[in-house]
Amino acid sequence: MKFPLSPLFAACALTMAVSSAYAADAMPAMAPAEGAAAEAKALILLKPDDAEFKPVPGAAPCNTMANLRGDLSKGPATFTSKLTPGCIAPWHWHTPTEEVIVLKGTAVMQMKGEAAITLPTGSYSQLPSKHWHRFRCTKDGDCIVLVIADGLFDIHFVDKNGKEISAEKAQRLAEKEGTKGW
Repeated sequence: MKFPLSPLFAACALTMAVSSAYAADAMPAMAPAEGAAAEAKALILLKPDDAEFKPVPGAAPCNTMANLRGDLSKGPATFTSKLTPGCIAPWHWHTPTEEVIVLKGTAVMQMKGEAAITLPTGSYSQLPSKHWHRFRCTKDGDCIVLVIADGLFDIHFVDKNGKEISAEKAQRLAEKEGTKGW
């Protein structure tokens, strides 16, 4: 499966995703739009670097997140993920469809059975439900990624045969394998 990357489409998707994200409470790095209703304030992510990033349950410490909209454990959500240089999210899959827009840095993504794809700033990718993939930030600098999930956001780490494994084991396998070839 090839993922066509159009900077214009990515910019439009980013504008629509960020400007239409709604929540009852705002993060410090966001500002409510003038005249927004108290029960649903429009959120604008002004400085992704300044968001309140927290550890991601089940992920490596080099991967943190800042929630923007929704509750990942209950349904659809939008969040930013910050990966330090060289950080790897090993082979895994999610039940919801995952949309990814690279806000900062350069990332590399690979779907099972496909060639790796470099995702520069502004790139958009849509990962279908239950498709195995892996993701990493290059060593050139931090990566900040906007993620939109259309359902409860789970993460299932797998080995090379698709058998579900622990996050710790997946991370050990990824560190052992390295980044050669992707």
